This record gives sequence, C-alpha cells and structure tokens, in this order.
Amino acid sequence: MSDIKKVPAEQLAEELLSREKEKNSTYIVEDINSLGYPHSVKMSFELLYRDWCIFERSELFQSLTSYLEELQKQRNLNALPMKQD
Repeated sequence: MSDIKKVPAEQLAEELLSREKEKNSTYIVEDINSLGYPHSVKMSFELLYRDWCIFERSELFQSLTSYLEELQKQRNLNALPMKQD
C-alpha cells in the first residue's frame, strides 16, 4: 500500500485557533470512546462563509481532502474479503 502523506495537522490547528481568537469560527474535537479508549475522533469546525471560500481554495484544504480520500481508499481495500482460490 502507498504511504499516506502526512497532513500538516498542526498548521490546520493553528489556523483554526487563530480564527477562534478572532471569533470568526469555532471548532470541536471529540473522542468517541469504546471500552474506555478512543475508537475514533470527530473534528468539526465552522467558518464564516468568506473564510470558508478562502480555506476551500487553500493548499491546506487540498492536502486535507487528499489525505482523507487516501484513508478511505485504504480502509475500503482492507475491508474487502480476501480472494480464495
């Protein structure tokens, strides 16, 4: 399987934090626990529409969506049943 490029998560977090300080947006990170440990993590954020338009055209957004698409492809490949002869 191909290596997944690392998304600059720290850059995204810093951007969202700076926007939060400006009170133009908000974000939430939520652990979804199963048997006492995180099973998954949900992150959501809200931007003013003009900020979204800028973010949507950014290299960071393109990297993030590419990363998520690659994760989904790998998850789908792992979920396929093994072919038996």
